[in-house]
Amino acid sequence: MIRLPVLVALMLMVGRSSAEPLSVDSVLHISDLRQVTISMDGSKLAMIRRVDKDDYSLLVLDVDQDYKVLQLLQENSSDKLLEVTWLSEDRFALAIQKSKMLGWGRARYNRLAIMNADGSGAVGALTNHPGIRNNNDLTQIASVLWGKPDSILLFANDPYLSLYKVDIESGDAERVVEGRRNTVYWSVDDNGNPILRFDYDTASGDIQVFAQEAGASEWKKIVDRNSTDEEIEAALLGGSGEDEEILMLHRKDDDDYYSLYQYDPVNDSFGEKIFAVDGLDLVEVIKTGVTGTVIGVKYVDDYVRYHYFSEGLQAVQAQLENIFPMSEVALLDASEWLDRFLVLVSNSKHPGVYYLYDRWTEKATRLGELIPGLEEATTTVTERISYESIDGLTIHGYLTYPNQADVSSLPLIVHPHDGPARRDSADFDPFVQFWASRGYVVFQPNFRGSVGYGKSFREAGRRQWGLGMVSDIAAGVHAIGTARKADISRVCAVGVGFGGYISLMLEASTNLLDCVVSIDAYTDLPGWLESRISNASQENIDRIRESTAELVGDYERDRDFLRSQSPIYLVDKFSAPVLLMHRDSNTYVPERHSKQLHKALRKAGVDSEYQKIKTSRLKNRPLKPAEIVLKKTEKFFARHLTK
Repeated sequence: MIRLPVLVALMLMVGRSSAEPLSVDSVLHISDLRQVTISMDGSKLAMIRRVDKDDYSLLVLDVDQDYKVLQLLQENSSDKLLEVTWLSEDRFALAIQKSKMLGWGRARYNRLAIMNADGSGAVGALTNHPGIRNNNDLTQIASVLWGKPDSILLFANDPYLSLYKVDIESGDAERVVEGRRNTVYWSVDDNGNPILRFDYDTASGDIQVFAQEAGASEWKKIVDRNSTDEEIEAALLGGSGEDEEILMLHRKDDDDYYSLYQYDPVNDSFGEKIFAVDGLDLVEVIKTGVTGTVIGVKYVDDYVRYHYFSEGLQAVQAQLENIFPMSEVALLDASEWLDRFLVLVSNSKHPGVYYLYDRWTEKATRLGELIPGLEEATTTVTERISYESIDGLTIHGYLTYPNQADVSSLPLIVHPHDGPARRDSADFDPFVQFWASRGYVVFQPNFRGSVGYGKSFREAGRRQWGLGMVSDIAAGVHAIGTARKADISRVCAVGVGFGGYISLMLEASTNLLDCVVSIDAYTDLPGWLESRISNASQENIDRIRESTAELVGDYERDRDFLRSQSPIYLVDKFSAPVLLMHRDSNTYVPERHSKQLHKALRKAGVDSEYQKIKTSRLKNRPLKPAEIVLKKTEKFFARHLTK
């Protein structure tokens, strides 16, 4: 059975072509689903769903008997349900987190129970190996073996990450291959023979991949990279194709974009280009959960897109994208004969709806949604905007605004993404949807340095944190005003992390803003870089210093340059009211960055507020951090953008 990876994105704008025969039924209406998976013959579904505030249940249904309930298992205070994996037509593995009180506190450990669909015949995996019973996690399935249908492969530490073959009827196991000190993952063929070993040294950041040819006993190193290398994506996203060939994402020669290439581990060379998308990077390979074989690739235009090498799979993908336009359509799981598929459909308005799609009847049954209470709302619209920077780069971004509103009269919220090496898309963002539903136009710019648009666009952001990236956003605001897509005489910027930093720099560098909200932002670049390097391990200091110097600047040699792009040294440039927030759980950026800027702004006579966000759910503080931010920003925007 093909197990397609879950891409957690978020819902649905249900639409269909008038010529399209596929029908959409809604029969279950189950909400708040953690997981849905389908049996090998496609006749049964297993769901883990929330039943109240903190508890979940397992629900097993017979699709061919009008979704008859075969098993209902409610978790309890000591056993939490984590994940289901089908192993055959009628047997599945259930990952459970168990806990018990010890003298020093509560101990938690994950175990795998294997059982029939109706709950009978239950056994525990790895029951005959007392030497590994102390593992915290014995639920990591490495492969559901096609070549050996009565067995599965599990990861287990003994003491290093090894592979064990487990009998699905008895739970007994034997070790297949022993790991090394830094082994973090294995890739295997259909019969469970290991073909790739992935090692990662946490101290040095070194990532190494080893290959083993059929029948050989020695492992050959085929990839040797470091986590600070620019091309590390290629090492992490490599995988095996047919006939044990290696397929890898790579920028070859003068490529500006990541493409999929054949890789020759013997000669350490890249061969034929397998697939590419004009003007966009490939971002990930799609691999089966059974063997790790590469079956397709992902890229992002307005939504995450999936391209499969199998004509049959690609035909299903194309048909569903036609049924659900302006949405991400992720094939999560499939029956062995590819006649039934589990599908997650998401778009800008909803985080995700699960469907069971029957290829032969061309019928999609709506099973339920990720988050309850979010219906097919039409209250907002999301569209792409493209414009030119002051030096001629094409910048893409997204506008979200209330439907059927005169947007030219609405205030503008600028919401830069965190990163900076990330990007926004048209997919669901709860903050964006909340603000747009309150009567604002929300602008998400993919400024220079954002990923997915090629190497040259990403490198255009080097040492431009407070310069070119800020001017890209400012150019977007002016373009929005010219197109009458918002009232740019009323503008507020709000961001988290790097987005919070660049929001502050937008205020310090332009006269566009009426207010600023910054969450978890670094405000002192030389101080932040110096602390990062001083806290690094001795063997990584030079590497981290070199990579950060190329990205933003060196904290000693470029101190004046970095100070010129640090909000803490630019408080005399601020005039708009500022709201600073910081989560107490953030260890990447110390709280002092926000607190010191708040004090400096107040001293300079700027209207500044500061709020520390406690992430623990105390009795007198029941709100979650996201809820605190939404409530606080709603009041802040209303106070400063109402004229």
